[in-house]
Amino acid sequence: MVEPAESPSLVRRLADRLGLTVERRLAGGEWGAYLVTGADGDRLVLKIMPRHGTGIFERVQLAVRLTDRLRRNGYPIPRLRDHGRWQDEVYTVQEFVDGEVCPRLTAAHVRQVYELWRRHRGAAAPHGADWPAEFAAQRATGRRLCDRLAGTRQESLARRITAILDTAETANLRTSDLEHHDFHYRNLMVDGSRLVAVFDWEGARPGDSRRDLLRMASTAIGIGRLEPEARDLLRDLVQQEVPADVRTALGASLALGDLGFGTYAGAEPPEWILRSCAYLLDDLVP
Repeated sequence: MVEPAESPSLVRRLADRLGLTVERRLAGGEWGAYLVTGADGDRLVLKIMPRHGTGIFERVQLAVRLTDRLRRNGYPIPRLRDHGRWQDEVYTVQEFVDGEVCPRLTAAHVRQVYELWRRHRGAAAPHGADWPAEFAAQRATGRRLCDRLAGTRQESLARRITAILDTAETANLRTSDLEHHDFHYRNLMVDGSRLVAVFDWEGARPGDSRRDLLRMASTAIGIGRLEPEARDLLRDLVQQEVPADVRTALGASLALGDLGFGTYAGAEPPEWILRSCAYLLDDLVP
């Protein structure tokens, strides 16, 4: 039996192997992030990657190389101390940044996020995304999701998303932007109105950074953790930066992931997932 990656005993064994002392689990993180102390007394963050498919270590290695460019140019990304493989796990160790995980987006936060987001464009070159292959895979995922949700309240939404993906145009999608791939307001570290770090870059890849902007807007709007001025500013920025055909394709791509995640355990998805999908597909805002 494979031990879950979030198992405290597994985390402690890995920490012991790396010469780290586990202090506590941190909020957030799909399979957990842990505050640890190094032998020199430095506070660090140990993360174990979710086992999503094959090639996880290679994807993390590419993300490390791509994000290191941004960090060296002043982008506020926590410095990576170590990454590697241990047994069946892929892990990262990065510096701990003082601050607070963003509890609620303000207009000041959005303006800072936007200025950072603009630096994602072209930042993955010479690497490039293969959009035809990615959308072919997403169409197959959509059909499986339709089968899984057959007879449920969400079947019609799954079929609608898949139908959009079936006809989505990818010719105008950019290929060499650096896409964070989970550009979520809960992956922002703030000190009051000041943005001090963007974290959780292990899934970064070449792609179209406009999907990141849509992700920031859809999660904040779906969950409702933003001020009205921030909501309006995010919507305006999306309308300004994301043409209709690009929004249709990338919005359906994100909605597919949201609905799949929200129904993975077979339960009804959280309301925020449905609100996020409504924003991504129809620009509906509660």
